[in-house]
Formats: sequence, C-alpha cells, structure tokens
Amino acid sequence: MGRFVSADSIVPGAGNPQAWNRYSYTVNNPLKYTDPSGHCFGPVIWICIAAFIIATNTGSTPLPPISERQRDAIATSAGEYDVPEIALAAAVEIQYSSGPILDLPFYALSKLGIETDHSYGIGQIRPSETLDWFGRKYSVDELMDQKTSIDLLAYKMSLAQSHYLNECGARCDKSELYAILGLAQNGFGSDGIDLALKRGLNKVLQEDDTKLQSQNNLEAVRAKTWTGGTGILRANMRQFHQWLIILSRGHGYKLPDDLDLSYLECLGQASCTR
Repeated sequence: MGRFVSADSIVPGAGNPQAWNRYSYTVNNPLKYTDPSGHCFGPVIWICIAAFIIATNTGSTPLPPISERQRDAIATSAGEYDVPEIALAAAVEIQYSSGPILDLPFYALSKLGIETDHSYGIGQIRPSETLDWFGRKYSVDELMDQKTSIDLLAYKMSLAQSHYLNECGARCDKSELYAILGLAQNGFGSDGIDLALKRGLNKVLQEDDTKLQSQNNLEAVRAKTWTGGTGILRANMRQFHQWLIILSRGHGYKLPDDLDLSYLECLGQASCTR
C-alpha cells in the first residue's frame, strides 16, 4: 500500500480512525476513493473544493475594504439596475459578513445531488428567489459566481425601489427609500413596503419586534441572541446604517446630501418614535 513521504497537513473526516494516519492515501482505500489535492478523499473533497471557491471567488476575510474586483462589480450592477451604489455596497457588506462561510456545507451537499434552498454567494441569493424572478432556479455554481450574485442582489433591491417609488406618491422621501433598500437586501418586499406606506415604517418594525418576541422557536431564539431582543428588521437597519457611515468615510463612496442618517439610526432602535 502506498504512503505519502510527508504527513498530511490536515485530518479530513476526523470521525474515521483511518483518517488519523496522515501518511496513508485515501484512508487506505484507493480502489474506492481518489485524492487529487492530497488533503481530501471521496465526498469530503467537495467540502475542500467549496472552501477553495469561497476563498478565491468571494474573498476569505471580512470587509472592508471592498476589493477592486468587488467594487467594479458593484458599480456596474448599481448602474445597470439604477440603485444607489453605496446602498448596494452596504448590502454586499452585510450579506457577505453573514453568509459565505455557511455556504460551504450546502455547496458540498449540492455536489452530492442534495438540493437545499440555502442562500449562496456574496449576495446571499436563494435558488427559489431566482425561480420567482426569472422562472428558473439558478444553479449553485451560478449563485456562487461573484458578479452574478451582486447582479441578483442589485436586482432584488431594484424591485423594492421601483415598488416604493410607484406607490409612495406625495410622501416619497429619500431617507425612507434608503431604509427600504436597507431592508430589501434581506428580503423585505412589496408586501412589507405596502404596510410601511400604510402604517409607517417604524410601526412595521415595532410589529416585527412583537412577533419575534412571541415566537417560541429556534430561529426566534437565535435572532434574539443576535439582536439583543429586538426584531430581525431592526438588526438589518442597524447594520445598514453602520455600513453606510463606514463606506462614506474613506472608502470612496458618497452619501446623498439630503439623506437623514439620524432617521436610519432611529429605525435601528426599539425605542424609535419617528
């Protein structure tokens, strides 16, 4: 049986006793497995491939700064879908910081033929969203493509922007539009916008707080942990407001002069009365 000259630098599949022999090739089963990388064997190889794709295609460290590749893609997508560039950049920051590491196991599952509706890529887009928008599910590989993912995130935000501008009438407001965009990047759609126009956006966020706190399930518990007891929408607003400030200070993005950042900051707080 063949052996490596040097020990493997990792222990893939640590639950398998054979994997702890770091000099062996494919856990001593070369008839069943292959290991072209020297680190992973069999189905585990898709996890390694996913890690490589995530690291090289979306970046492997938190942002900022947004890389030049990402900046160019954001500028192009923002222009194509007519959404504010800084709002799209903030959305990319939020989605990227919360998602791509979690993509790895789901990407591996997709390569084993197991489909899920997990959100993928730098824009964290779900296959079911593309089915709703375009009549077909984008593949996981498509969603993991950086430019495609940013395009789809810009498209999602543009749908919310168009709906708001078509329905807001005389009460259209730049700051409220930015707040809508900040929520839309994580799925706040036309129904939520209609409620916001009817009852007020802060009222909708208050109702989200109450609904979340009354739920008794794992998702609600996790959300409470992440947001300190308030709703997911409030957390999105806090993140969005923070990233707008960060990106406008030394990262090459500009905020509109008539944007009221204090309004966005207020919406991120449970005590907001505006």
